[in-house]
Amino acid sequence: MSEMHRYQSGPTMDYVVSASGLQQGADDAAQRKDQLALSQIHQGVDYSIFGKIANAKTAKQAWDILKLSYKGVEKAQKSKLQSMRREYERYEMSNSET
Repeated sequence: MSEMHRYQSGPTMDYVVSASGLQQGADDAAQRKDQLALSQIHQGVDYSIFGKIANAKTAKQAWDILKLSYKGVEKAQKSKLQSMRREYERYEMSNSET
């Protein structure tokens, strides 16, 4: 991608654009956004969780680690909720019988 492209816009205006330079600028911007996102993730987690993602180089890596860490949490919460709901229903039935 180091080839040069020449664009002519009017009789005297020539623009020379380096394709590799444009790509480098886009890569730098993407890297800055990724580092900002990674920083936000680091700031948003508890210290006990931070150790799991401290070595992640990208926001995607950190997010994937968090996703795996909490994968079973939703199922456990649903199970606990169902258990508590059944317990509440039994409690309500025992109170209505007395």
